[in-house]
Amino acid sequence: MSPHFPLGNPANPDWFTGEVHMASMEEPTELQAANVTFAAGARTNWHTHQVGQLIVVVDGVGIFQEEGHPARLIAAGDTAWAGPGVNHWHGAVESEPMTHVVANLKDDEGGFVDWGRAVTDEEYSQANEDVRVY
Repeated sequence: MSPHFPLGNPANPDWFTGEVHMASMEEPTELQAANVTFAAGARTNWHTHQVGQLIVVVDGVGIFQEEGHPARLIAAGDTAWAGPGVNHWHGAVESEPMTHVVANLKDDEGGFVDWGRAVTDEEYSQANEDVRVY
């Protein structure tokens, strides 16, 4: 049985494709954390983190991809780490939703993410094909 988190508010459409909701968690000075729920087919834009990001999948199936590397399937119980400055994206597979918790370490000025361009439909389709389990 997976944990239940509040659905949260709709995520900023400038940074996400598809239906995504975010709920912030308690936030100390050094950390930004949220649970993020992606509908099937939804995903982040490409982005980097100044200090790094830990992703913990709590429900469903998704994709994590670092620029220049193959896409990786992530499912409930899996974790992913995006190191400082590593351009990456993550989201649900095309056929089912995914919820993950993110923990983003903040830099000295409180920054934790730099958003980039949207993941193209072609990139997303290829990632789904690459992680498909036959």
